[in-house]
Formats: sequence, C-alpha cells, structure tokens
Amino acid sequence: MKKWILWSAAVLVVAACGLYYFFSGANEFSVSGYLGCNTGGAFRRVSQQGSWGAWWPGEVNRDAGGRDIYRLDGYDYKVLVSAYPLVDISIVHEGREIRSRMSFSSLGRYDSTAIYWQLVSPVKGTSGLRNDMENILSHLRGYLEKSENIYGMAIQESSTKDTFLIATKSFFKGYPGTADIYGMVGKLRAYAEKVRAFETGYPMLNVTRVDSEFQVMTALPVDRELRGGGDILYRRLVPGKFLVGDVKGGVGSVDAGFETMRQYISDHGRTVMAIPFQSLITDRSKAPDSTQWLTRLYYPVY
Repeated sequence: MKKWILWSAAVLVVAACGLYYFFSGANEFSVSGYLGCNTGGAFRRVSQQGSWGAWWPGEVNRDAGGRDIYRLDGYDYKVLVSAYPLVDISIVHEGREIRSRMSFSSLGRYDSTAIYWQLVSPVKGTSGLRNDMENILSHLRGYLEKSENIYGMAIQESSTKDTFLIATKSFFKGYPGTADIYGMVGKLRAYAEKVRAFETGYPMLNVTRVDSEFQVMTALPVDRELRGGGDILYRRLVPGKFLVGDVKGGVGSVDAGFETMRQYISDHGRTVMAIPFQSLITDRSKAPDSTQWLTRLYYPVY
C-alpha cells in the first residue's frame, strides 16, 4: 500500500512539473550523439575552448576580458568550468543565461564515445536552440573523428622493415648538438663502408637523461648482420608494433611529439615495450634551419 502511495505521489509531482513548464513556456531538453574517437581526447578538446575555432560552425567574438565567445544564431557559448567527464557551458541569448552541461562516456572501446548535452536550467523562448546544439555536435563530430585534430599529429600503428642495425653510444654533459650526433653517425657510416655493408634506412637516435648526463645512442640500418667491434655494436631490431608519427621542427618539437605519443598510449591503454627512437629523415648536418627538420618518431607498444 505504501509503495502505491509513493508511486502516486511521484506521478502527481511529474504531472505538476509538466503542467508548469507547459503553461510557463519553459523548455528543458538534451541532445546526444556518438563520436568515433577517444573519450579522454574528445573531453580535452571540448574543455579547452581555445581549440573550438577549428570546428565551430558560427562566428567568434571577444568579451571584455579578452576571452573568445562563440556565437551561432544569436546565442553565445563559452565554457564555464570543466572536470572530467563534464564540461559546463554557458549559453547567453538576449542577456539571459542558460546553463548547460556536456558529459562524455566511453562505449567500451578506446575510440568510441557517447556525448550527452543537456540544459540544466529551464528557459523560455528557445526556439531553434535544439537544432543549433545538434548542428554544433555534428561539426564537433566531423572534427574529432580525425585523430590528428585531437593529438596535433597523425599517429598510426605500423612496423619497421629495418632489422639489422649497427649502433654506438656516448654520454654528454649537456644536450647533444647536431655535430655530436652526426659525429656518431659518421663513425657508423665509416664502419659500414669498411666492411662493405649498405645503409638501408635513415639514421636512428635516442637521447635519454641519466642522472646529470645525456645518454645518446645512434644506430644505422644496414643490409645484413655485422659483427661489430670496439664501440660499434650490432643490434637486431625485432619487427613488432610501433606507433609512428612525423614531426617538423627542432628538439622542442620532437619532445612535444613524444609527449603527445605518451598521451595517446595512455588514452588507448597501450603498453610501452621498449625505448622510443627518432628516425632522422632530414640530414640535420646539412640543414641549419631546425624548423625545416622532418623527424619520424617510433614508439614500440603492445
């Protein structure tokens, strides 16, 4: 009996609320959609409003404080606060503020995201707002489903055809310069020429901070297994899974690229299997302008 009383009371409350919104003209609704992208990456891009300009379907203005205000059909949108997986968004129309909230949730795969956007305060006179919100989600979907828009670089899973390597290692007090790196590469090339081996790919580089020094290893892909000797080592690169991405620029760009790859690895639940390395596509010894350097990054993963 008690359950029936509570159920009847709940029905009356819902009905009363419905009558209130019907007669007051207030409107509460939500829109939702599916994104073929990583949930964490999607949240970061939406919560960082500075990136909205790349996909926003309307116009962009500035408020008195210098913040970007994104406008569509007379409604102004801006991020108020965010904490994963929620982003609170203010929508202002003719001086009236409407509070809304986006929520992001994974659909069980690393590149499947559900997005739910709801108004959190009742409003009047919102004709067309639902269509605008659906339009915004549509443009957002087209942008986020390209991984380079989330991570700032295209990251693909691949392997490497280079398996026979000769390598050498040195330690430097400061970060190695171009002359230091290509001095080591030159030593490897001289050895390969001496034993009549052919270079089959670009020089490889790994720089690791070890206490107060930098450990630098350079490697050269060659056409066959070599014996090595002295400080020239033979290494076998086992073909496996690598995350691969290209970056253009100097040391700062390379470091940022590796940091982006680490974020990608975390987002997608991958496991790092070995140290990452650079493939020096541009001969830096012949290109003094570091902004023109092209480097391919490899991260071994499982």
